[in-house]
Amino acid sequence: MTKFVAFVLGVALIGGSLIAGQSKNTIAGKWTVTIEGAVQGHHFPPIDLEVEQDGKNITANFVIPDHGDLPMVGEFVDGKLSLRSTEDGYMQISLNGKLAENGTMSGNVKGQMIGDMPWTAKRAS
Repeated sequence: MTKFVAFVLGVALIGGSLIAGQSKNTIAGKWTVTIEGAVQGHHFPPIDLEVEQDGKNITANFVIPDHGDLPMVGEFVDGKLSLRSTEDGYMQISLNGKLAENGTMSGNVKGQMIGDMPWTAKRAS
């Protein structure tokens, strides 16, 4: 019986470690992004970011209220995210940041229309 309990605990620990390690290697899913700052006195509403990941390659979509979708591409390597809007996007921006230990992301977003502003993101619930 003691060996069985030790076995079950060992499997749980290994499984938990694999899941925790996997979450550090992927940012796929839906995120809620907050851009800190304002343009011409207007603050940004929370923005949904939908992320698909294939290895280090990222395709994403900013779902911007009242403006539509903004497709983005980039990479996620060693906990660091680098995205840029695609050429067919109505606005050209780049977004750089990193994944924190607590599962949130933060960094800077740059664009001709908005300048350079900090952003934070958490997984959408």
